[in-house]
Amino acid sequence: MNKLENYCLATSVSSPTLVIDLNIVEENFNIFKNSLQDYKIHYAVKANPNLDVLKLLVKLDSYFDVASGNEIKQCLKAGADPKKLSFGSTIKSIKDIKYSYKNGVTLFAADSIEELKKIETYAPGSDVFIRVLLGDTEALRPLNKKFGCSTDMAEHLFEQAKNLNINLVGLSFHVGSQTLHPHMWFDSLDIVSTLWNKLKNKGYNLTVLNIGGGFPSKYDEDITNVPIYCNVIKNTIQQKFGAVENIFAEPGRALVANSGIVIAESILVSKKDINDTDTWLYLNIGRFGGLYSTDGEIFKYKITAPHSSGENVPYIVAGPTLHSADILYEKYRPLLPKDIKSGDKILIYNTGSYTSVYSTRFNGFSPIKTKVLK
Repeated sequence: MNKLENYCLATSVSSPTLVIDLNIVEENFNIFKNSLQDYKIHYAVKANPNLDVLKLLVKLDSYFDVASGNEIKQCLKAGADPKKLSFGSTIKSIKDIKYSYKNGVTLFAADSIEELKKIETYAPGSDVFIRVLLGDTEALRPLNKKFGCSTDMAEHLFEQAKNLNINLVGLSFHVGSQTLHPHMWFDSLDIVSTLWNKLKNKGYNLTVLNIGGGFPSKYDEDITNVPIYCNVIKNTIQQKFGAVENIFAEPGRALVANSGIVIAESILVSKKDINDTDTWLYLNIGRFGGLYSTDGEIFKYKITAPHSSGENVPYIVAGPTLHSADILYEKYRPLLPKDIKSGDKILIYNTGSYTSVYSTRFNGFSPIKTKVLK
């Protein structure tokens, strides 16, 4: 049992609270840094933009992948060098482009001609990489629709950019969130490397390959451990791309997920009928309180009721709001003590990523609080 778990077991809170252990974040970052020694590790700020987390990563000499002007502002507040920020969203407002450029950010992603023209107009002379649209991947949460462009379009954008005051420096892609094993990258690396080598043969000077995120964190599935995972990716990229001047990796979930535990509370245990075999457990936190990642029941958090007793039985788990979608787990039913009652402590593990950022005030519930252990 580690410091984080001990703290959560011993601490009482009045509302749902995410507890983050910075020591775990630092350990995770160092594993990636040692495993991807020649790569520039860009923390995906969207996973958890907590200021203490960002300050730690600045101290560790991290780079940052940002998705908005406000994320840039948060990184700068933490002391980050703007030259270490990569504006990775391909959907940027003019306001955010202006703000980022004014504050020294000069590296952007794009996947369309209009986005290139916006960058030229409001961030002239900047470096830009083109995000490539991938086909079906084996990620638990695919990202193969909204972002990126086809390889043919990417070629077209490189041709069009010759007449623009920007520098197209490379390519990016994302295999999808929670890609459990490195072999699941191979088809994507084939697609991108074919385009990369074609562009180089046409004379384009490609200096940046951004391989995105997708590195997994441990939930209930088996995953390949980080050093082995990264070694396979590195070797495959070396084989398919050859020497690349700058390679970026953008872990988010994998850096912070296991650094967090949510302290929650049971507020109701009930059945829908006298003879019903299904038992419902309602928590004081649900999808609208920070657990949106349970959508589709893809991410299966470890849930415990450490001070409850009795044999373990399956529960349907739901949040507190008056919204029918606020059901966390119905098919996947966590096994928890039979004698859970209102007011019992509930711990939800591996919640350091994509929780606090999803928390709302829906139905008047307060957003999740965050406590940082240093």
